[in-house]
Amino acid sequence: MRGLFIVWFILSVAYVARRGNARFTFGRQLSDQEGDRTGFLNRAFKYVYAIRRVGKHLKAWHRPTYYAVKWVLFGSIFAGIAYAL
Repeated sequence: MRGLFIVWFILSVAYVARRGNARFTFGRQLSDQEGDRTGFLNRAFKYVYAIRRVGKHLKAWHRPTYYAVKWVLFGSIFAGIAYAL
C-alpha cells in the first residue's frame, strides 16, 4: 500500500510540474514596471540570504566551527526569549 502511495505522489508531482500550477505562477507572469514598490519580504530576503551565504562559506571552510556558531546563536536566541519572559 505504501508503494502505491509513493508512485501516486511521484506521478502527481510530475503532473503539476509539467502542467504548471496557476496559483504558483501568476506572480512570474507580470514584468517589473517602473514605480512598482518592492515588498517587505523581497527587501528582507537580501539580508537573510547574505547571512546564509556566510553560513555556507563557514560550513565549507570548517564544519565544527560552523556548528559551534550555529548552536551559540540558537542558544543566545533562546536565552534572550527566556530572559524576556
